[in-house]
Amino acid sequence: MMTYIIQEKVLGFFQRYGKSLGVAFLMLMLWESSYGQACNYKSGTVTMSLSGQTTGSNVSSQLVLTNSSGIIQYVSPVNVMSIANVVANTYQAVAVTYNNSVSPNLTVGGDINLVSSC
Repeated sequence: MMTYIIQEKVLGFFQRYGKSLGVAFLMLMLWESSYGQACNYKSGTVTMSLSGQTTGSNVSSQLVLTNSSGIIQYVSPVNVMSIANVVANTYQAVAVTYNNSVSPNLTVGGDINLVSSC
């Protein structure tokens, strides 16, 4: 009898809060996986493929390679998803897509974490 009451209370809890918990868990998983994994790159040219980003005549994209602290090491030319003459190291690759009227300050030595969308 006691087991049945506990099961009923647990079931009632999940029926009441299950969707909220599921959404919170999903958001946590998405947030946790939103940061890219650092990769070991060999010397030479790094080329990435970019898809799903906003496109248009007033929109640009750039590839940025940062170190583990988020300090920008390399920046591609505008709308070119490759960087030549990269020294072998561990980098995190970040694609930055922006409206040309508010282009970010993507400079070598800058902090990618300070790049803003506003």
